[in-house]
Amino acid sequence: MAKDATDQAMLKARKLFEKSGKSLDELGQAMGYEGDVARKAAWQFLNKTADPRLSMLRRFAKAMDVAPEELIATKKPKRGQSEKASREGQSMKARTAEEAEKSHIIESRIQCRYETLTGGHLLKDDRLDRVRELPVRYLERLADELDRAIPQAKPRPGWPSIIVTTVLAEYAHACRDEENEKLNASGCGPAEMTM
Repeated sequence: MAKDATDQAMLKARKLFEKSGKSLDELGQAMGYEGDVARKAAWQFLNKTADPRLSMLRRFAKAMDVAPEELIATKKPKRGQSEKASREGQSMKARTAEEAEKSHIIESRIQCRYETLTGGHLLKDDRLDRVRELPVRYLERLADELDRAIPQAKPRPGWPSIIVTTVLAEYAHACRDEENEKLNASGCGPAEMTM
């Protein structure tokens, strides 16, 4: 079975951990886990993860004090390789950088604020998937809205959910408006509203 790029990232992560001399507890704590969970989370990441999320690779890289690119770096194009392949590689790097930025905003700002506001709950499943699809500017807006709600300090379980729903709806409306503008420009008329 051929190894894909993600498998290569996990192989690099495992080798880096082995060379580090750190314990699973130390790694787990450096990745942001506490207590008994630290060791289990680190073990799970190293031994049971075949296709890690970029956010987990970033956590691991930070814990090991290396750049995430060291784990996911691909080979440089060979001499004589087409210009198209080079452009595709640059495009992939841009997407990877954007995905890294999005993961950072979600993990370090949105999830943390959401957890604080709800008294321990995190975004998950379909809601989290929908948030991950947001462009960076909407993720920043969502994080800012959650930041504004924090000073109240008292957990209000329903409030963060309303904030998330509002930003998701704003994005959906912006997409629909953009689609309508394209249709109007082409002479096809507005798109049907579906909710």
